[in-house]
Amino acid sequence: MGAVLIMAIVLWIRLFTDQQHPKESRAPQAPQDALVSLPQLNTDALAEIKDATAAERAILEPEPFRVLALHAQTLFPDHLEALGEPAIPFADIEEQSRAFRGKPVRLRGELIDAREIIRYPNSSPEYWCTIRTEKGELFFFASLRVPKNLFLSENFVLADGLYLKIYTQILDGERLTAPLVVGKALAPSRRTAAPARQLNRHLLAQVKDAHHGSGRKLSDGTWEWGEEAKPDEEAVWHMLNVAREIETNPALLESEFKDAQEIDIGLLKEIAKRPPLFRGQPFVLHGRVLKARFHRKGENPLRMAFVGDGFLGSTDLGRNPLHLFSTENFPLDIEGPRELLAWFLELEAWEDGDGDLRLGPVFVVAGERDIDFQTPAFVGQIVISFLGIAIVLAGVIAWLARRDKLRSELAARRLLERRQKRRGNIT
Repeated sequence: MGAVLIMAIVLWIRLFTDQQHPKESRAPQAPQDALVSLPQLNTDALAEIKDATAAERAILEPEPFRVLALHAQTLFPDHLEALGEPAIPFADIEEQSRAFRGKPVRLRGELIDAREIIRYPNSSPEYWCTIRTEKGELFFFASLRVPKNLFLSENFVLADGLYLKIYTQILDGERLTAPLVVGKALAPSRRTAAPARQLNRHLLAQVKDAHHGSGRKLSDGTWEWGEEAKPDEEAVWHMLNVAREIETNPALLESEFKDAQEIDIGLLKEIAKRPPLFRGQPFVLHGRVLKARFHRKGENPLRMAFVGDGFLGSTDLGRNPLHLFSTENFPLDIEGPRELLAWFLELEAWEDGDGDLRLGPVFVVAGERDIDFQTPAFVGQIVISFLGIAIVLAGVIAWLARRDKLRSELAARRLLERRQKRRGNIT
């Protein structure tokens, strides 16, 4: 009984102290510095490069160009990403050109001119481009490879390479002077999206939902999917753009989701019947995030290196997982029950574990609310009642024990008196 009493007291103390002290929030982990293994560049080969005068800028030193062009073949996108995407200091390149020579850079811009040339007899062809950045700066890009991928309708490219010098060349009769970057090859890119704080309803109106005819199983067991089976990429990036702007602004986030409905199985069925009516609407999602991971997304209009991807499950939703996307800064992979704030995007199609076509909703997460894990008031009342009962029982048991002890002592005295009396009679 003493052990029960002690347990009740300890439980009461813990409940009391938990209510007095706020819960500790999980501290974000500091990102680790990336370990970059860049091949060593022979800087001696760059010593003969000169670009201080107009005459020197009109000359392209062949040996340094060859060395840098070959060295650029060992440069990978991961190198530039890990280095923080260093750019050319256009405003100060006149003064810093010599010190900056041979440095890796990552630039993006609109392709103004592109041509394949052979500068010397019996030499390999070179691919020369003139590119204008989004801020209006011009630079030249030269490589030994012709790009394999098309540059999409925007004609916007990614240029990873090594800075060589300030160079002057004549294009279509015009004399242009700009920094020259030597790289492996250009790659398609996207223009940077302007920050957005509101969803674009016109863009969302173009989204197409998946349906049961979005996939066809072929005779070899593989699936042929329609374009609408996968999440709309433009709409996902747009929603992530808005999410990134408001997820760090609690007032704006709460204003967006103050009237949001909570998703349950009934509402989920309504969404499945008429998805366009719910597109872009805010919802509150309860459950646990499963299989959360962060995918590398390559070139995108938000310049995000990773995008969160996972599924939210709940006993209230049955076998209907909700597909989630989030920004790279949102902790989608935290375990435990969550209360997420998200917009509905569309229905997607996939193959389930039984080999059949399934439709499911896609949501883009904008933030979350803290779940209040405080102990309900009735629990304290139960503990108080239990403690009172324990004290009463302890008192009753103590009284019974004392009564039994007194009776035992009385019986022992009477027995002793009878024995002494018998001995007196015998003598």
